[in-house]
Amino acid sequence: MTKGVIFKCNGSSWSKTTVKDTGINSTAWDNGLIKHWDTVNNGWYDNYPMEQSQQQTFNVVWTQAYNASGKKLDSATWGDHPRAGDSIDFIGLWGFDNSAIKAFVANGKIENIQFEIMFDDPSHAGNPSLIFGAHIYKSKPTSANWNDINNLYTASSQFFQTGSDYTRKINLPNEAWIDGELGGLAVWAKSATAGNSARFAGKTTSHGLNSFNSTLLIQVLK
Repeated sequence: MTKGVIFKCNGSSWSKTTVKDTGINSTAWDNGLIKHWDTVNNGWYDNYPMEQSQQQTFNVVWTQAYNASGKKLDSATWGDHPRAGDSIDFIGLWGFDNSAIKAFVANGKIENIQFEIMFDDPSHAGNPSLIFGAHIYKSKPTSANWNDINNLYTASSQFFQTGSDYTRKINLPNEAWIDGELGGLAVWAKSATAGNSARFAGKTTSHGLNSFNSTLLIQVLK
């Protein structure tokens, strides 16, 4: 027997959904259950577990920065810290294990894609305004190509100077899954200016910046 599925209609199309209830004397929402009546044993029984929202967190595998032409920055000079903006118009990439993510998602429906990254507070003036999107690289590329970075399903975020580094969670649209081609996160600036220059903690500690275990959280209905 396969898992049961509940569907909802928005007036024109059907999509998978879940059952929620608050329970007795409770205000918190939990996954509900569908039950059936067994006429032989005369009792209510849980159906075979319905599809439920599940989530898993994946650790970053690699990080890297590139210039506007897609040339990989030399690690001895720049480290592996993702960058964005500046007059060079940097592009920063975070890479994750696509095979492991696809194995978790399987035939489920993506409900949330969330990255956690660390911003390196800049010493220059400016509060960089950045754009985040998905890339399809399955390993660290020797050069970055805009054809491999999705510009359709993005999220914008501005980072303010606070005097210290800090983490932030970036939520991409569910469509950034790109039918299983998601390899990780890409960042670039809205304009190539010094005020929009930004650096994020890479996988390796170097150049006065500690490493950070950037993560990818995937929530899926399956």
